[in-house]
Amino acid sequence: MKTINVEELPEPVAIVLETMVETLKAQLRGAADKKAERHVMFHTKPGMALTSLRREDIYGDAG
Repeated sequence: MKTINVEELPEPVAIVLETMVETLKAQLRGAADKKAERHVMFHTKPGMALTSLRREDIYGDAG
C-alpha cells in the first residue's frame, strides 16, 4: 500500500499520522540493519567435563 486516504481528517491529525508512519519506517529500517549486523557472543570459561551429560539427565520426559 502506497497511499492512505486522509481527506476527512483534520490537518493536524493527518500530519501526526504522517509523522508516525515515517517514524515506524525508520525504526523498521534500523531494526533490519541491527538484525543483519548482530553477532551473538556467548560467555565461555575454560574447564573440563566431570561426567557425560545425557538427554535423560536434562529432560525428565526423554527416554
